[in-house]
Order: sequence, then structure tokens, then C-alpha cells
Amino acid sequence: MEIALFSSAWLLFSLSPVLAPLALRSGLAACLRFSPRAAVALASVAALFGCLGALSARGGLRAVPPGQRLSAAIAGMTGGTLGRMLLLMFVARHSGSPELARMQAFPLLALTLAALLPGKLRRIPLPRTRMGLFLCALPGAWIDGFLGGGALATFQLFAHDGVRRKAGAPPSAALLLTLTAQASALLLTLLSGGAQVLPPQMLAALSAGALIGGWRFEKNKKRGEIRRGLRIALGVYALLTALAGMEQAFLTP
Repeated sequence: MEIALFSSAWLLFSLSPVLAPLALRSGLAACLRFSPRAAVALASVAALFGCLGALSARGGLRAVPPGQRLSAAIAGMTGGTLGRMLLLMFVARHSGSPELARMQAFPLLALTLAALLPGKLRRIPLPRTRMGLFLCALPGAWIDGFLGGGALATFQLFAHDGVRRKAGAPPSAALLLTLTAQASALLLTLLSGGAQVLPPQMLAALSAGALIGGWRFEKNKKRGEIRRGLRIALGVYALLTALAGMEQAFLTP
């Protein structure tokens, strides 16, 4: 299992950090070996380390424009905490997995479709003020905390900055947003006592695969080595797993 998680995280994040958290979240739940809560937890860990690897390959916080750092970080911490708080409240009220699967199935499918949209369809410009950027990034961070992924897809959909990016690479501010959102969500889960007990070797393998995959994506992007066919295959896989989640949530008795 550890080898499978490492390989999956490495491959997904080396192809697209935007689609990887969503594909991993839906894929873990679709395989029926993990509950929706476990899938959220593992996807959060993978997104955290995948974005850390990608951002570190760009030079760390220096890659984020100075006017966007504070807004992205505060939005990530606020939204990630609120989203995870709502998730924990929902789980406390509805302890069964089917309820959570039904609640998250449609948003996962919608976000996957949003992540697959061509860049030319994203016409809403990035806000110029810090408050505008904060308000634009906050919903994505909230989604990250509640679903375990999706902030990068949301940020790219509603915050087009006019820059033509290679291989669908997310802006550095979006990487910082996801990094802080997932860190805050995981910290709240640990402090509230709502964390699930997962094997440490499983978490280590997943984290290492996502970290290396995110770093590798940036290196391949700079060299122009990201193959379009593999990215298309990833998009098809993400869409099929999201549809499988819908089928399991609403059609499986």
C-alpha cells in the first residue's frame, strides 16, 4: 500500500498540482479501501507537501509577489480553518460515511470540471488590491479545508492574471494559499482530537511522493518535458473517479 501511495502521489503531482489533489481525493474514496474522512485526510497531506515541493522548486516565498504574500497566507489560514471546522461539525452530527460522500460528491465533480477548463476561458482578472485578493482566495481555501483539495482549481478559475503559464502551472500565490490552508486544516484536526489514526509509514510514503512530485513538476515545466498525453490521461482519470464517487454516493444502496 505504501508503494502504491508513493507512486500515485509522485505521478499525479509531477503532472499537475492543480488536478492532483482532486484526483487523489476521488481516487482514494472510489477504491473503497478508504472512508471519505480518510480520503480527505490523505488528500490534505498530499496537497500540503505537493505544493511545498512545487513552491520550493520556484525559490520559496520569494517566488510569490510581495503584494500577494500576506493576503494569500491569511486567506489560506482563515479559509482552511473554517472549512475544516465545518467538516468536523458535519462529521460529528452525521457519523456515517454515506452522508459525507453525498455531501462532497457533487462539489468534487464540479471542481474537477473547473480544473479541466482551458486557460482561454478564464477571463476574470486577479484583483489588484490586497483585500480583493483575500476575498478572491478565501473561498478556495475554505474548499481546501472542507474537501481536502480544490483551492488551486478555484484560484485559477476565478483569478486569471493574464499570464500564459506553461503546462497549466498554478500561480505561486495559489501554491502558498493551498499550503497555508491545508496546514491550518490539519492543525485544527489534530488539536480538536478529530484526527484519524493512520499508519505513519503510509503518511510518510504519501508525503514523500507528493513532495518529490511537486518539485519534479516545476523542473519538468522549466525544461518543457511535461507530456501533453499524460496530462490528458490524468484529466480523464480525475473525471472518471469523480463520476465514480457520484455513483457510489447516490446509486449504491
